[in-house]
Amino acid sequence: GGDHNLILTKNNLGLNRIQTNRNSLTFFWDRYLQSFDSRYDAQQDVQAAYLMLEFPLVRSVRLVGGARCETTDLRVHSESYLASSVTGLSTNDARLEQTDWLPSVGLIYSVRADMNVRFNFSQTIARPAFRELAAYYSYDTIIQDFVEGNPLLTMSSIDNYDLRWEWFPHAGDVLSASFFYKDLQDAIERGNVKGAGDVITFFNRPTAQLYGLELEARKNLQFLASVLRPFSIGGNVALVQSEVELMPEELSFKRQFLPDAS
Repeated sequence: GGDHNLILTKNNLGLNRIQTNRNSLTFFWDRYLQSFDSRYDAQQDVQAAYLMLEFPLVRSVRLVGGARCETTDLRVHSESYLASSVTGLSTNDARLEQTDWLPSVGLIYSVRADMNVRFNFSQTIARPAFRELAAYYSYDTIIQDFVEGNPLLTMSSIDNYDLRWEWFPHAGDVLSASFFYKDLQDAIERGNVKGAGDVITFFNRPTAQLYGLELEARKNLQFLASVLRPFSIGGNVALVQSEVELMPEELSFKRQFLPDAS
């Protein structure tokens, strides 16, 4: 009926399944949600500068290299009616203040005038979101559970490797294939803090890896009609595999139910 308050009534929250004599199913959502007296204030200041140079090494091979400097000042002040399961405090302050020098280097080999092979390496960082740092509880309607932030999160550092083949058969046309690999340190993930699964929060995993293949194509539409010269059509597809290593307490809990878990 357009009134969202009608959804959040006691009889509409939480799930109970009732089967009638006619084999029809009725669902009642009667989960009780507390009113959370919680708040957070956040501020983020990021400054960056970079320098990049490109010059030939030998015939058909060019070097592209440089560095980026980023400063991060991220602050979150949170207050919650429940003490944080991470710090044990109901009032928490998180601050991430650091300077990062992030190098980047690439080699470009010109197989011929319209075809290149590129190899690139770079370092990047990932910052926690405000919500991930704010130590208060909220109800996630997607996973139907309570989630809280972790004020002890740190930033992630990432080493990126990329090998790319690209072909330009005509002006405005591109065909390419890329293999990529990312090695993450202190990757930020969501999961259970306790084996019982009663607290879901965010935490830093020591390491994580991501790798995959990306295919890309772009075709200028001039071949259909000269008036379409400013237009092109394109698309890409990526196959991505990611892996993280379980922390010792997670693995110990899983082995209670799955002895062969690794």
